[in-house]
Amino acid sequence: MKIDLNNWPPVDKSLVKYPILISDIDEELRDLIYDNHDIEINGDRFSHSIYVIDELSDKYIIDTMTESISLSNYKEIYSKLNKIGITEDNSILLTSENQNLKSLKNVVFFTWLPWEMSLRWFSNIFPYLPYKKSYIEKIKKYRKPYKFLCLNGEAKDFRLMLLDYLHRKEYDKQGLVSFLMPDPKPLKVLEEHWDECRDNPRTFPWDGTIKYPYKFDRGYFSKAPFLLDTIVDIPDSGLHNWKPNKKYWKDNQFYNNRSIPLKFVEDTYFGIHPETAFFSSNGTYVHRQTAISEKTCRFLLFQPFIVVGTPLTLKIARSFGFKTYLDILDESYDLIKNDNDRFFKILSIIDDLMSKSMNGLHEIFVESLSIIVHNQNVVVDTNPLDFVNKLFTDISSVK
Repeated sequence: MKIDLNNWPPVDKSLVKYPILISDIDEELRDLIYDNHDIEINGDRFSHSIYVIDELSDKYIIDTMTESISLSNYKEIYSKLNKIGITEDNSILLTSENQNLKSLKNVVFFTWLPWEMSLRWFSNIFPYLPYKKSYIEKIKKYRKPYKFLCLNGEAKDFRLMLLDYLHRKEYDKQGLVSFLMPDPKPLKVLEEHWDECRDNPRTFPWDGTIKYPYKFDRGYFSKAPFLLDTIVDIPDSGLHNWKPNKKYWKDNQFYNNRSIPLKFVEDTYFGIHPETAFFSSNGTYVHRQTAISEKTCRFLLFQPFIVVGTPLTLKIARSFGFKTYLDILDESYDLIKNDNDRFFKILSIIDDLMSKSMNGLHEIFVESLSIIVHNQNVVVDTNPLDFVNKLFTDISSVK
């Protein structure tokens, strides 16, 4: 079969059939399967997330692309697909790994981000990687002006509390901190999310509590967005998006939300990185979008970091062949299933790192360089075809 790594699915376009008209599926189903654009064929519009590749299987492939889905999503998806003749028996669900779905016979997992990293990250997004020996010697000597880097996009309850903590402790004055809020919400709505997170009126699988002792700081959050390398695209419109600030992107290396200016990692010793999801019903449930994302993967290549995410995020990263900072940082938080306890353990680790002098953090960073270089080499040495061949084998094996 002819493979084409420039396409998704990664085969010659002529081999892919799109049999389901957009008019045949509702918006809720499109949202559940991340069907965010159409395929036009002879003037008709078809779902790009539902296709058939006869050379692999005669089954429909329901493709959620880079995203994970939850067990409850799975059930909702098939309750809707059944109405158009697609069942669990005549289809394959392709998604990112989710432990709650492993027992389902028609689910195939694809490790999207490691594949994407090996395919295009160094050529398109981070052309200055892997580090050259001369550059490594240079950054060993460079004294960074900031302690940490913390980038935040969408306003989520756990991110709000993290930002509030960094601000209350005045840590934000010693780091680079952003809060983009690409989908701006009124302060009242943010405060409601905050209070809901503290009081936990939600039920399984949406339960999740952070018993944060402080009230919502309207004065602080009224100043958002906090921008670093991006600017508001249309001034005074209230729209906050990914338009690059030319101060940091003179070399046109901006590549959507995977990108990060080299200057940011050059000038900071460690990272505090909120993932897409944090709550896990105390380690018992894997939600939609819980899969390890670019937020974790990109900083494996640059600096030691703390990830503010679901349990076992670092363990998943290590399963891809990357190393984390077990011998340098306290990573015990990654094993804590209780969401509240994990959050406060992360805050205590932040406190410990922030108590260190700039010289102490410099030593930690230099000690971390061998891990950083290892992780960069993992990407260099990985053949994207290996991921594709395994994917095709897994799809063909579903009976």
